[in-house]
Amino acid sequence: EMDTLVNEYVLNPTKRSSNQWQSKYEALEQRLSTEIFKNIPAEQELVDSMKRESVALKSGFEELLAINKRAGSMDTEIIRSRLISQISDSGNRIVETALLLTERLRVREANIQVTANILGLFLVGLALLIGFFGSRVLIRSISSPLDELSKFTEKISQGQFDIIISSELRHRDDEFGHLGETFQNM
Repeated sequence: EMDTLVNEYVLNPTKRSSNQWQSKYEALEQRLSTEIFKNIPAEQELVDSMKRESVALKSGFEELLAINKRAGSMDTEIIRSRLISQISDSGNRIVETALLLTERLRVREANIQVTANILGLFLVGLALLIGFFGSRVLIRSISSPLDELSKFTEKISQGQFDIIISSELRHRDDEFGHLGETFQNM
């Protein structure tokens, strides 16, 4: 069985080439049909160019296969040579365009990464600012009533009992307000 497969492979290069070409062309056509570049005109133009070249490549290869079937005359060899050159040129243009497209995608990816890094730094900076100002407000909300109560207790220790605690402190809705009200009632 293995000998039969090897002989068929060796004796039937046109069919083998046709099958290999068809599978490669279908894979290329499938990749080019994705809509990843639909909203990016410059890249879509490159993809369209690759599509045109792939159609030319397919056409040239099909013509070459047809000529290979009737090989023999000198004219056929000249046409065959011309077609091979055209197929090679189309393939090279597809590869060059694919490389250009790949480079553009790498640049776009790098730009997106830079933008993401800048945005990340901005968000970290914003979080630090919010934390800084939030902690200042929290510290003042604790230290301010403590300072007032501390001054009030110092005056009481000196014998001054006619001191009035600010209504702002007494009307707070927390332990400081309760403590201020208690001191005022003393």
